[in-house]
Amino acid sequence: MLFRRPTVAEAQDPRKRQFVEFWNLVHSLEHTSDVRLGIWRAGQPKLTPAPVISSKPHAVFGWPGRAKLQWAQYPLDAIEDDPALLGTGKSNDVVFARRSLPKEIFEALEQQYSYRSTLDGQEEGWWFLDGKPPPKTQPSSRSTIALLPESKDSRSRGLHDGTDCLLLVDIDDWWGALSERALRVYETGAALDDHRPTQFAQWKRGHRMIYDVELAPSIPYNTVKRRFGQEAADRAVPDVKSIIVHCTRHRE
Repeated sequence: MLFRRPTVAEAQDPRKRQFVEFWNLVHSLEHTSDVRLGIWRAGQPKLTPAPVISSKPHAVFGWPGRAKLQWAQYPLDAIEDDPALLGTGKSNDVVFARRSLPKEIFEALEQQYSYRSTLDGQEEGWWFLDGKPPPKTQPSSRSTIALLPESKDSRSRGLHDGTDCLLLVDIDDWWGALSERALRVYETGAALDDHRPTQFAQWKRGHRMIYDVELAPSIPYNTVKRRFGQEAADRAVPDVKSIIVHCTRHRE
C-alpha cells in the first residue's frame, strides 16, 4: 500500500496526525474494496449512513475525533444523485479520487473543492531508457511520470531546450512531486540516479519531440514554492527534497 509518513509538525498536531492516518487508511482500503473517493472533513458529514458492499463503488469520509480518527463509508450512487452531499473544502481535503468517478462527482469536486488531479502546465509524455529509441508514432500506453517545466517569464512557458523541470508521478490518479525518498522506487528514477541514458518523448500535432533528461540537484519545499509555485509545493513532501531534472532537446 501507499504509506505517507507524518512530518515532525504533523506528528505533534493531533488533527494533522489524524489527517495523515486517514490518507493512509483510504489508500489501504483500495486493496480490499472498491473505494473511489476519500474526503477529509472538519466535522462529521451530513450524510445518513447506509450499508456499503465492499465490491460496490463507495466513498470514504474522515474527520478529526477527540481521541482518534473518525470515518465512515457511503455508497457512491447516493453522492452521484446529489453531489451537494460532498460539502465544500480545500483541494487538499480530497485525498483520493479515481478517474473512474462519475463525471458529475468530478465536476462537483472541481467546483466545491477546487480539486484538480493535474498541475497547470504539466507536460505528459513517454520515457525511454538505456538507448532504447522512441518509436515513430505515439505509444498507446499511459505514462505515470510527467514533467512540470519551470517558467521564469511568460515567454518561457512550456517544455523547451534547456528547461529545468519538477518530476511528477501519478499516485492513484493524482499527480505529486517525486521526492528523493521515492526516487529509486521508479525505473525511470533509478535510471536517472545511475546516470544512465534517459529520454522523454512527446508527440504534438503529428511531430515527435525528444529530450535528453539528466538529474539536477534536488530542492527543498520552499524552493519548490519559489520556482514552481504554491500549487506545486502543495504536492511536494514538506520535509524531503523534491527531484529536479534538466531537459535538453535531442537533435535527430
